[in-house]
Amino acid sequence: MKKLLTTVLAGVLMLCGTHAYAQISVGGGFTHSIFIGPERTFGVNYSGFYLGASYDVAFAELEGLTFEPGGYYYYFKHNNDKPIPDMFMHFLEIPLYFKYTFPLVDDFSIAAITGPRVNLGFAGNTFRKGVEIGDISTGDGVRAFDISWGIGTAVTYSNSIQLRLLYDLGMVYSFRDTKMYRNQISVGLAFIFQ
Repeated sequence: MKKLLTTVLAGVLMLCGTHAYAQISVGGGFTHSIFIGPERTFGVNYSGFYLGASYDVAFAELEGLTFEPGGYYYYFKHNNDKPIPDMFMHFLEIPLYFKYTFPLVDDFSIAAITGPRVNLGFAGNTFRKGVEIGDISTGDGVRAFDISWGIGTAVTYSNSIQLRLLYDLGMVYSFRDTKMYRNQISVGLAFIFQ
């Protein structure tokens, strides 16, 4: 596995040209997360916001294709009826997306985005039917680590402002005792710096 990962990373670095442009984008927006799976017919919804930055590196040989690693802070909260306390979670999310951009009219372009996302929970609490599952930082209940696969689109104006829509599908069970995935949708605005 280590050799495969090293080979893939070496291939990506070889395709990235040193003369190719790189862009930094900083942004944030609204996010909504839902825990859903085969053991439950309904989901637990969390809403919140995200803030962060990504680094967009172009491939020298493939015009329009870029690799977009980033780092984002995500905050989710679910308001419960009393006596169950509100649930909240804090995540550091690291997307490793590939993006293909098509020019549209005038100063507009549209992009298709896909790739894995590593999610690291570092604080929060979770409760279910009035019974505490545990604190996310201890590893009890909600897992502090999961992986998702993102698909989405972005519309860019004048290579400086970008509207993004992303949906991430959970690939790892989020709870230790319940087979549920964490899916999320994010809508936001990013500012691009060259």
